[in-house]
Amino acid sequence: MPIVRTLKKPYQIVDEFFDAADKKNMISHLIQRQKTHADWDVYKIKIAEDLLNKWAKIMLKCREHGFMAPQVWNNEIHWRVAMTRDRSNCDQCTMCPAGIDGGDCKGMMKYTRTGDRNWTPCWKETQQ
Repeated sequence: MPIVRTLKKPYQIVDEFFDAADKKNMISHLIQRQKTHADWDVYKIKIAEDLLNKWAKIMLKCREHGFMAPQVWNNEIHWRVAMTRDRSNCDQCTMCPAGIDGGDCKGMMKYTRTGDRNWTPCWKETQQ
């Protein structure tokens, strides 16, 4: 089963950032990279900066929802899904690149009326 219960599918995330021209352009770049097997750090120089910035945001959002390693088949972007055998301890934090130790996590520690501390992840605020 997927490691994260997804709130959005990759095509919804892509549509948030790309218009039709951006999507077509990125698909052609991905196809070319797949054909040449070029290293991403070398190939990304060929991509316009604004398109590359949008793609970076898409990749981060997709990863948070458990999708990664995009490939193009039949002129469509397909994603691999992170899988697990036990989903009992998995949520949006599982795939988030932000870390608590590094200080870039946007979750918050909240105190209850009884004085207990409860961790509230950043994605929990947006779901309610």
